[in-house]
Amino acid sequence: MQVQRSGEHRAGIQIQQSNAPKAFMAGKTTLYSDFDGTFIPAEYSHDSVCHYKTPVNKLDFKSYFYKVWTLFGKMRGQGEESKFDFVITTGRNLAETNYFLNRLKEQDLWVPLPEKLVTCNGQEEFYKNVK
Repeated sequence: MQVQRSGEHRAGIQIQQSNAPKAFMAGKTTLYSDFDGTFIPAEYSHDSVCHYKTPVNKLDFKSYFYKVWTLFGKMRGQGEESKFDFVITTGRNLAETNYFLNRLKEQDLWVPLPEKLVTCNGQEEFYKNVK
């Protein structure tokens, strides 16, 4: 898909189909996503995970997040410097976010971790601990 400005008098965006292969070139992309209902789909909400109710289908959950993880890996590119950063924003605090992620782990589920987590509606920022 290719996005380009419309030739009309008013500013606009046209979306055109393109069969050309997609490639990430020079520069860096940062993707921001809200945590609840966006990065974590609604069917895997706090209630379904934190109250020990298995999400609708564990295989679907794992398949979905494996595809997300694979996409992020392709977007990061190869080499020493990543061309892609993923940031999660949330109204939750760090303890609430970690509680949710630990409940996923207890149910043998995982999600790709962001490079940065912005909590409390922008009041705090945390960075992934790379080992």
